[in-house]
Amino acid sequence: MPPLIITLATLLGALDVSAGVVEQIPPWDGQLEMPNATWTLNLSPIDGWDDPLGFGVRIGMGLFLGLLFSLLLATLAKLLANARTQKARLAMKVAERTAKLRARAADLERAEEIAQVGSWDFDIQSNWATTSAVASQIIGVPPDTPVSLDAILERVHPLDRATVETAWQMALRGEPYDVEHRTLVDGKQRWLRQRAVLEFDSDGRALRAVGTVEDITERKSVEEVLERERRLLEQAEQIANIGSWEWDVAEDRWTHSAGWKTIHGIDEQVPQSSEEMMTLVPIADRDAVQGALNAALDGHDSYDIEHQIIRPVDGVVRQVHAVGEVIRNNQGEILTVRGIAQDITARKEAEAELRIAAIAFEAQEGMLVTDAHEHILRVNAAFTRSTGYTAEECVGKTPRLLCSARHDPDFFAQMWARIEHQGHWEGEIWNRRKNGETFPEWLTVTEVRDDLGLVTHYVGTLTDISQRKADEAAIRRLAFYDPLTGLANRRLLLERLNQTLAAAARTGKHGALIFIDLDHFKQLNDTRGHQIGDLLLEEVARRLNLTVRESDSVARLGGDEFVVLLHDLGADPAQAAAQAEGIGEKIVAALGMPYLLAGTEYNSTPSLGIAMFDHEPPTTQDILKHADLAMYQAKSAGRNRLHFYEPRMQASVNPTLRA
Repeated sequence: MPPLIITLATLLGALDVSAGVVEQIPPWDGQLEMPNATWTLNLSPIDGWDDPLGFGVRIGMGLFLGLLFSLLLATLAKLLANARTQKARLAMKVAERTAKLRARAADLERAEEIAQVGSWDFDIQSNWATTSAVASQIIGVPPDTPVSLDAILERVHPLDRATVETAWQMALRGEPYDVEHRTLVDGKQRWLRQRAVLEFDSDGRALRAVGTVEDITERKSVEEVLERERRLLEQAEQIANIGSWEWDVAEDRWTHSAGWKTIHGIDEQVPQSSEEMMTLVPIADRDAVQGALNAALDGHDSYDIEHQIIRPVDGVVRQVHAVGEVIRNNQGEILTVRGIAQDITARKEAEAELRIAAIAFEAQEGMLVTDAHEHILRVNAAFTRSTGYTAEECVGKTPRLLCSARHDPDFFAQMWARIEHQGHWEGEIWNRRKNGETFPEWLTVTEVRDDLGLVTHYVGTLTDISQRKADEAAIRRLAFYDPLTGLANRRLLLERLNQTLAAAARTGKHGALIFIDLDHFKQLNDTRGHQIGDLLLEEVARRLNLTVRESDSVARLGGDEFVVLLHDLGADPAQAAAQAEGIGEKIVAALGMPYLLAGTEYNSTPSLGIAMFDHEPPTTQDILKHADLAMYQAKSAGRNRLHFYEPRMQASVNPTLRA
């Protein structure tokens, strides 16, 4: 501000005093520059310039006032200078405070960056929030850009929005805001944790919320891994029937896993102390369990014991195997005992069954066990007695070493197909002993599968049925064969005749029944005895078997009566009759040749009756009757010949029967 100096010369210079004349002068103006404005000073006489005395007084007063005004201006200038100094000092303090605040803000930002925890400030009334740089990065919004609550909620995973909204509504009622949720950040799903404190007015209306946001994706991933490992551990315990436990010896406090509780049948009341734990052990086993624990605590032995338990949930007695390890500090003081318990009830039952099976394995029946590839693993003594093969000769080989070659590949294919679908097969089979002898046996094959359903072994049981087969054959011979000649008897003949008649009806092919009677046989028996007669019958049977086709059946009805059953003679009646006649003539010729009986030659002839049948055959009894009638017709015609049955024969017999 330029100083304002008003001097007397300045004022008097405008007057001509010597002349006594006051010259009129214009008013004087001056400007004063102040800090906030420009001041204008105007001087002029109130009554004009005509009175010199008054003017002098006024000049004096003006000088005084000028001096006073100068003092005031000087004071004002000092005050202004002091104000400027204070302003400068205040500006310095503001700058210092601002620098400190900026430093603190920078420190806070660095702290947020290090901790990866961002901050936000939400004006509830305007529904806009501002976020720190770290918070912007975590939430995925542009920095220094206000964002609305709706925009933030849009990024929240749809399954978590209800959780976030519920937490916010509870915060508006004064409860702490602390929520974890998933959100979409840069196209990727992240886990966030948000916490906030709300400010309210005197009416309880929410005004502002100040909070933090933290990216907890990594923590959640770790938690998921831990949870997955916990589930895997629980599954492993469940699969292995194992449960873990820990005993705080000093506090006498027991803790248990879920698997342990399941094994011991613990539902609600979990045993906490050693005394409560012992209530699970039957009285008979308590001393052994306590002794094992004491030995482990004393360091004499590890804790390893099998004992029984009584499950509180159902009262069932189970067998467990408990193993533990004593944990000590560096001074050797006992801290805890940790261990596992495994339910071995099934194993114990299996061991008992194996002992029983081992005894049964050495039973009287032959047994062998193979792996899934049919390699023999074990045979018993009865197998060796039956087949002649020792265990050393069998192990590693397959049961095919017993193959007799009496069964075709289809037989074994069907056998294994049934084993595969039904799990077992049993039936009669012919095998070969070590000495080459073939023999029948009753074989039972059973497959063994594991818990996954895969075949692990095959168990075979072999029973030598040679004697049974011999007995059955003897019984069959007695029931179906003539004991003298070995030919089929009447019962077997009728069975075969029924089968042949059914086949003829099905195929339309003709067949024939030849009834044979030896001429004058009774005379031979009466003159030379039954022994010679039996020799003749045996030789007749032999010649008949040699004469007929292999597919034909020869039977002895009794005495000197024989029957030959012919089938598959063709569909043409004439050709079928011709074939039957040809076979009959061969029989007549064969049986008409001389016999050597006990060193003596004997001549005998047969008489044959032939009854034909086709696809509409009569009954078996009718066929036999027709052939018998034809045979008697041959005898009436002179013997040593054959004769076909004709219906008129039956017509000639019926009147006689009626008479």
